Amino acid sequence: MLSIILNSLKQANKLDQPVEKYTMLVNEKSETEGILCFVPTDRKEVKVLVPAPHHKSLLADSDTFTYKQLLSHKEAIVLK
Repeated sequence: MLSIILNSLKQANKLDQPVEKYTMLVNEKSETEGILCFVPTDRKEVKVLVPAPHHKSLLADSDTFTYKQLLSHKEAIVLK
């Protein structure tokens, strides 16, 4: 599934663009559970989850990261 998403973004020349739409997942104890990213493809928007504490590597330098960084992250999970 990740390879299909990568190919779709590569064809649309969006692979190196920053992720525009994502949200931090926080539980009722105010603990961060990870990040949920919304990746646009030619057909629909795909949800990709990076659980805590692995999401910190994406946000280490700044609040922006690319679709390529997101999809190549070893802990990225594609949701239905």
